[in-house]
Amino acid sequence: LCSLASADISMPRGGAVLQAGHWEVHAGFISKGDDLLQEVMTVDEAKLRARQLPGCKGFCFSGLDRGGRMKVFFKSKWDNHIGKNEWTSYRCMQACAPPDTGYIASSSA
Repeated sequence: LCSLASADISMPRGGAVLQAGHWEVHAGFISKGDDLLQEVMTVDEAKLRARQLPGCKGFCFSGLDRGGRMKVFFKSKWDNHIGKNEWTSYRCMQACAPPDTGYIASSSA
């Protein structure tokens, strides 16, 4: 199971990327539309959920990861935009469920 401990990173500025395991972390948001799910949860919970959602390419939320629960937007597309408000996006690089198969990615720690 891949994870990126929130306390171990500082958010990249200006669209810079941090990588850890199966995830890239980006400053910015994934554009409107192609939502698979919206749910309130932590980043660690969102990483697990994203790997189970068929067709999920990533997720985003308003603000920075401060370790608490926030409204997370799961997307079937990946693009990254910097706007006037601060957002954080996570891109699933591998082991996310493919579209339309019902496959559930198993966790192997």
